[in-house]
This record gives sequence, structure tokens and C-alpha cells, in this order.
Amino acid sequence: MAGAALAKVAVAPLAIGLILAAGGAAAAAPAVRAEISGSGPVTTHRHLYLTEADNGRTLMIPRGVEVSVGLNSDGPSGIWAVPVSSDTDVLQPRPSSASQDGSAEAVFLTGQPGTSQVIATESWAPGEVLTVFTVDIIVIND
Repeated sequence: MAGAALAKVAVAPLAIGLILAAGGAAAAAPAVRAEISGSGPVTTHRHLYLTEADNGRTLMIPRGVEVSVGLNSDGPSGIWAVPVSSDTDVLQPRPSSASQDGSAEAVFLTGQPGTSQVIATESWAPGEVLTVFTVDIIVIND
């Protein structure tokens, strides 16, 4: 990531959305440092919520931030698998769920510094993938 430009995004405590203003193709999008504001312990007052709109993003997030991923099905189009972390030391899994309506949610806590990818797939039926959701999370020391 040497030389990559960073865009800054302010996120309110217990935010339920994250608006990222970086443009361009997903592969060329710069890393976004999500600046988490709030007081009190990191584990209770720092929260980020990601949706389908964040697919393909790379985010830099401090340790101790709770990251929720909510993926909604577009009606009968498909069923989301529960999002998973590619490195559970970096993104530590918390409770997750899938609903009968095809939506899925997962919660992670940013742990040790490093890089992990949040991955989920939306399918018509087993083996018939419609969408692959990925967000790269770079956890940094605060």
C-alpha cells in the first residue's frame, strides 16, 4: 500500500452507516482511514456498520472497534451466507445470523494489527453464486 492516498471519513459513535467518498474501480480504490470518534472504552463506544455499498473497499480501522456487516437480500434474488473473517486474530468473530428473508449479519471486533478480509456470498442455490462481497480491513494501532 506504499504511496496509496488515504481519504478520511468521520464516523459517529454507534453509527449505523458509513459513507465512503472514494471513487474509481474497486481494485483501484484507495484505503480509507475510518476515524472513529467518541468517548469511553473503545470496545463499547466505537462501532462501524458496513453494507453492500462497501463491497470492494479497503478500510484502515483502529484496534478495538466493533464492525457490523449487514447484507440484505433483494427479495427473491438470492440468499446471503453469513460474512466471515479471513484472519480471526485481526477480525475476531462475534455473534452472527442469517434470516429467512435471505439477509445476513455478522459482527467482528478489530484485534491485533494486520489485514483481514470480510467475505460473504449471495447465491440462488448452493453452488450458484450471484455476488461475492469482500471488504479488506487493515487494523492499525490507535
